[in-house]
Amino acid sequence: MAKSLTPAGVSPEMLHEMARRVERLTVSRRDPEAFFVERSEIADALRKEAWKAEREARETPRT
Repeated sequence: MAKSLTPAGVSPEMLHEMARRVERLTVSRRDPEAFFVERSEIADALRKEAWKAEREARETPRT
């Protein structure tokens, strides 16, 4: 089964996964740096999806 995409080409599954990662994000006493690493990874993944959506929006002819 192919993944469905929003009109901007973003997979809803990816967005749900990013939301789950944000919900689980906490600062740990044992490894506080892990919070910042995970936060940066989530932000980077969201930025990449936003850039893809922007590119598709520019390339898709309007009707």
